[in-house]
Amino acid sequence: MLSRYRGCCQVAASSAEAARRYANGAFILPVCPGGVPPDCGGLPWSQARLVEVQQLPDPPADAVVPVGMVLALESPVAETAPQVLEVAPA
Repeated sequence: MLSRYRGCCQVAASSAEAARRYANGAFILPVCPGGVPPDCGGLPWSQARLVEVQQLPDPPADAVVPVGMVLALESPVAETAPQVLEVAPA
């Protein structure tokens, strides 16, 4: 309910935790002034039960991948399945 995107994405980050923060920043919906409701379990892209993180292979040496880049991929992932957050090495 807190994310405007449900699907696979790629994130250029130095760690899985950083990738989760970037994805939350890119996809989170504004919530009430009090912040994230306590009963929702926290930010969606930070929750291991909702989002699986996979490390991608290193990009070619001449590739320019900006740190913090979040790329939403078209994906037929069912809403009940864990989302996949792929971390591109920064």
